[in-house]
Amino acid sequence: MPTTGADDSRDTHQGWRIADRYRVVDRIGAGGMADVFCAHDELLARDVAVKVFRTRTNPDAAYGPERQRAELHALARLNHPNLITLYDGSIGDGDSPAYLVMELVDGPTLAERIAFGAVPEPEVREIGSGIAEALAYVHAAGMVHRDVKPANILLGTDRTTDSVTLRPRLSDFGIVRLLGSEAMTSGDLTLGTASYLAPEQARGSGVGPEADVYSLGLSLVESLTGVRAFDGAPMEAVVKRLTQDPEIPAELPAPWPGLLTAMTARDPEQRPSAAQVAQILRTGGTGELPVGATTTAALRPSAFAAAGGAGAAAAGAAALSSPADAAAVTGAIGVTGAAAGAGTEAALPVSAAADGPAEAYVDR
Repeated sequence: MPTTGADDSRDTHQGWRIADRYRVVDRIGAGGMADVFCAHDELLARDVAVKVFRTRTNPDAAYGPERQRAELHALARLNHPNLITLYDGSIGDGDSPAYLVMELVDGPTLAERIAFGAVPEPEVREIGSGIAEALAYVHAAGMVHRDVKPANILLGTDRTTDSVTLRPRLSDFGIVRLLGSEAMTSGDLTLGTASYLAPEQARGSGVGPEADVYSLGLSLVESLTGVRAFDGAPMEAVVKRLTQDPEIPAELPAPWPGLLTAMTARDPEQRPSAAQVAQILRTGGTGELPVGATTTAALRPSAFAAAGGAGAAAAGAAALSSPADAAAVTGAIGVTGAAAGAGTEAALPVSAAADGPAEAYVDR
């Protein structure tokens, strides 16, 4: 039987009891900070998802008790149909790990759905409006998620005797930021996932609700096309954010071309709010977009066309609009040439967790 304090023993996790109440059935996800298990709540006789933090293997402040406490408190404050519901939790002490107990969603992540190809437009509209409404609620509560991506969007359903309705949920508040609060990480560490960072995150500058809108925009572009907008090695993917706009197919039906262009504007002030995004998707495109944000996206010339790996990252940094931009990116991310060739999911400062399902609450 595994002990609660030994991370490497979780390979034999079946039957492990957490807090003498949650009996682990299976491991269903893993990320940079934690493992996620399907467990049975023996007190209330229901299945739940339990996120167990790897405290011992991640002593850094970016992963430690302060971060765990922030996620626990953030989820406890939030109650929205398009957010994961928190049931229980503990910061842990001594040999007991910190953990969060949440609802178990019956369905795949959006990333798993995209792996089979582009998602039908009506379904993407439903996903986009639901997650935008959740983000509007989060932002109104004074929080920024900072890691919106397909792997953190869970595609659950609501079932009645007559119908099955899609209900997407936003998960993983592990790097949530309270607006106006002191940063938990040092100034040279950018948290997020390389392929979905907003330009201001890539620069290591202040991050507000606009960054979540940008990341949602990239997730919706990927959903509609089946292609990740900014792929490649982490440094390459991040530097592209400051020299290129995502390619948005002009043949997409309204309101997608104008809306996605606005959501992924490099200037945060040109992006709509999450509430505006939700309204536009719910009403079929009758909402107002920010002035100057309705033109069709066009890629700028890039230094990446003839370069690859670390060479592409260096060329992209050299092509930035100012020396300050180049210095900000290389300083904030700190990716070496060796790390840059490892792929977007590499474990390095730009990403607090792997791009895989850090919280894949899939009921198997």
